[in-house]
Amino acid sequence: MFQRLTLAKDLLTQDGVIFVSIGDDEIHHLGMLMTRVFGEANYVANVIWQKVFSPKNTAIHFSGDHEYVLVCAQNASIWRPNLLPRGVDAIERYKNPDNDPRGVWMSSDISARNYYSLGTYSVTSPAGRITDSPPAGRYWTISKENFERLDNENRIWWGKSGNNMPRLKRFLCDVKEGIIPQTLWSHTAAGNTQEAKKELLETLQLKDSERVFSTPKPVKLIDRILRLSTKPDSLVLDFFAGSGTTAHAVHKLNKEDGGNRRVILVSSTEATEEEPAKNICRGICATRVRRVIEGYDDNSGLGGDFAYLRCRRISPGNITDVDHEQVWIALQLTHMPVILPFDDSQKFMVADHDGQRLIYIPHLKARGSQVLLDAALASPATIVYTWQPEMVRQRLVTATNTQIEPVPESLAQRFGLRI
Repeated sequence: MFQRLTLAKDLLTQDGVIFVSIGDDEIHHLGMLMTRVFGEANYVANVIWQKVFSPKNTAIHFSGDHEYVLVCAQNASIWRPNLLPRGVDAIERYKNPDNDPRGVWMSSDISARNYYSLGTYSVTSPAGRITDSPPAGRYWTISKENFERLDNENRIWWGKSGNNMPRLKRFLCDVKEGIIPQTLWSHTAAGNTQEAKKELLETLQLKDSERVFSTPKPVKLIDRILRLSTKPDSLVLDFFAGSGTTAHAVHKLNKEDGGNRRVILVSSTEATEEEPAKNICRGICATRVRRVIEGYDDNSGLGGDFAYLRCRRISPGNITDVDHEQVWIALQLTHMPVILPFDDSQKFMVADHDGQRLIYIPHLKARGSQVLLDAALASPATIVYTWQPEMVRQRLVTATNTQIEPVPESLAQRFGLRI
């Protein structure tokens, strides 16, 4: 998980965010990993998802009703969630008993327990009833001056009789277009495991989900995550693709709002010695995605394109086609008055000048971690350029003298980066 999370951070855009679903038994381990990779400042929320709606009487201690969805941003000061659409039940709470021309509204209390020095004045209702102070142990939440202004604007509701305790009128037209997400997601709002298994069986036209995939996620859960975190042209990555729910949810949302979201699913075959031919990628995930796109039974397809690719392990040097020599020269010209030649036989390139060390890492190799650390620590001030800054940062965590930077995008484009 640590390696995947580190790679994920390198892939996230500056306004990107990651959602990780995890069980109750592993949440504390994941939390520490996420903090180490993303930093405490980029923690966003720990969502509780109610995954079942009835207790399991076979449980030994407690019936596990929930899982967690841990949320971290690449940069929490930049990322903001999209607002969730208001449900019909929320909108129906807005009424207009006094036929206010500004439209429907709902009332809210203007007193609270929190002390407020300007919140102890008397008020007089339209019917002439004088209330000397707020209810016992409470304070008005607005000053007398603001109260009188709101009352003059017909934003204070005294009840149909005009003699009730005052309440504030909140108009639907004044509130945000949606609602801020909360950290407790019910099974009705975000789906449940029973619903997820039913969706998978219907799509694959099978009878027993346990034989196929035992822990699928419901489309509602991923749909909610997508609504909170994506734009119509976003790129979504799921590196634990499982049964393909993420792709299902992406195509469904694209169909609904006309978006052009793209999704990349990554998974292993999960083959074992007992089942060497097992391949959930092809047999479950890819099959589900194709049927979601093309349609099945009486369900019309959601549309879209799809490609299934099987990857093999390749050396890091073959992942990109980059002119490393030119990148190395450009980095030296930026930081050094001297230019040393590029040597492809070395794990990384080093140049020194006036108490500063420049290091360029063409290909990050695990076996060279100690050598890299020694090289970074050998100078009072070191700057390291790499294509995988987060992974390097983890390996040089003790090198407090070292600044780690990604290779500038301008150099990548100029010298032929093709991924």
